Amino acid sequence: MTTRKSRRAHPQESGVVAPPVKLVVDEREFLLAFDFGALSIAKQKLKDAGIQINLLHALDFTKIDVDVLPMLFYAGACRHQPDLAWNEVPKYVRTDTLLEIYIGLLAAWKLAMAKPDPNPSEAPAKS
Repeated sequence: MTTRKSRRAHPQESGVVAPPVKLVVDEREFLLAFDFGALSIAKQKLKDAGIQINLLHALDFTKIDVDVLPMLFYAGACRHQPDLAWNEVPKYVRTDTLLEIYIGLLAAWKLAMAKPDPNPSEAPAKS
């Protein structure tokens, strides 16, 4: 009997790369993106730091709280700022930067959303 090892895709190999959103906080430029690869990279880095979070659930922008916003900011920045360490993030997320970070994250999430096909090849079947 032979066993097969399954190969997990490297996070950067997966899917389409979303265009980034530029955000400047404390004179440091961040490029934020929320494609699947970026979320996978962030999830693994946070897990390595001992932080468990479901990033897809955290992306519910109607329920973002103070414990989630820094992790989303880190997740959005991971792909384009690979040198950013998780423990650096709290110094950027403060009451005076909260709104601009929230707006930047929301813009990045909006860019990551699939656009509907204006000319679908088939209409969905009616039930």
